[in-house]
Amino acid sequence: MDIGSDHYLIVADVKVKLKSRCMTKKSASQYDTRKLLNTQFFTSYNIELSNRFSALQDTDDTQNTWLNFQKAVTGAAQTILGRRRGKKKERWITDSTWNAIDGRKALKKLKLQAESTGRDVETIKVKYKEKDK
Repeated sequence: MDIGSDHYLIVADVKVKLKSRCMTKKSASQYDTRKLLNTQFFTSYNIELSNRFSALQDTDDTQNTWLNFQKAVTGAAQTILGRRRGKKKERWITDSTWNAIDGRKALKKLKLQAESTGRDVETIKVKYKEKDK
């Protein structure tokens, strides 16, 4: 069939390969369960948990019961235990080391502020060097 066009029809076979993307599930940061080894935290966590369980209403719906249970446990853990600090590779660092790191960061910030304003530069530098050891 001649249409009088200068275009040519092209027929092609196209193969498409879909690339699988690895979707990493962002895990929620864990609670600091090491605090439960301390008896004070352990008793306060148990009291908080029992208070939250007593506030739960008896429902026949399993889904609502599960959601209320989940909220009670995670809420008590959040208020008493708090979140774990550091990334996965930093979990071995103790609380005293984290406190030292925070102290150094605060002194470094003060040192930088003092250098920009010109106040108490020497005393803050001495404190920073002492903490930096």
